Amino acid sequence: MLSDTIRILNFDGSLLRQPALLERFHPVVVDCTALGPSCRLWINKKDAGRVSALLTPELRHSITFTGSGDFHHITALLLEQFDEPISVVVFDFHPDWDILPPRCGCGSWVSAALRRRAVRKMVLIGAGSDDLDSRALLRGNLSALAADRVELYPYAHRPSTVLCRRVPENISLHPRRRGLLTDIHWRELRHVGVDPFMEYLIGRIPTRKIYISIDKDCLAPEHALTNWEPGRFGLDELLRMLDLLQNNFDIIGLDITGEYSPPVFAQRLKTWCSRVDHPRTYSAHAHPEALICRTNEQTNLRLAAQLLACRGQ
Repeated sequence: MLSDTIRILNFDGSLLRQPALLERFHPVVVDCTALGPSCRLWINKKDAGRVSALLTPELRHSITFTGSGDFHHITALLLEQFDEPISVVVFDFHPDWDILPPRCGCGSWVSAALRRRAVRKMVLIGAGSDDLDSRALLRGNLSALAADRVELYPYAHRPSTVLCRRVPENISLHPRRRGLLTDIHWRELRHVGVDPFMEYLIGRIPTRKIYISIDKDCLAPEHALTNWEPGRFGLDELLRMLDLLQNNFDIIGLDITGEYSPPVFAQRLKTWCSRVDHPRTYSAHAHPEALICRTNEQTNLRLAAQLLACRGQ
């Protein structure tokens, strides 16, 4: 299933500044730099075709790095290479499930992927941003949530009125809040442990084959410095969740995003949208480049090492 090949889709040069990653895993580097400025934040149909032409079918089962989280929507194009029924497990600080334009952007790619019939369910883990407050939820894909094609397990967020019907019974919650999306906070999951939550979650995934997408902005800043807000997961927690998924499913593909790179755009509209949409306190802000590269590289090394080691078991 998951191959022993590491692939880099080089949109922004961020991964080529990680020498230990390159030396240890000898990745296949696909030059996408000419498309980087026009593909950042969202992608149009013409550029999507150009990127898809670079995705050789033989490498669809590889571990693929895509650079900054501004390119997370490339996951939707990677998923187009699979026709069999699959579930997609996403670790991200943002739900990326907007239904408003752009059709395929870093904030809407989940909804784009759900248009494929082969994608039976999207499981979103780790959200904790303003994308889950009451106003932002109006642009979320609530119809997919109601149709049981999306399950959302946030790290923590402000209360909302969106129903989350299936809460693990062994997680103690305030009775007035039971059943709300705000119920599941990672500090409560830590109390019962990662394993009981994952045991519950594994039973919720309807297909044997899964695809995993990791945006490192779900991690605390000591593990990832990105273009977005800092997350709260510990790296050991993420690695344990991946281990349990590997032991229970056939992983047919996986991508990792969440590097940092200075935003460069081909359009003034994207420049303006970037200023509006990106947080002022993004996790890489004011850190020296050497620290940013070292922090992200160390996490990438640990992720790749575990994924490849478990593949060989």
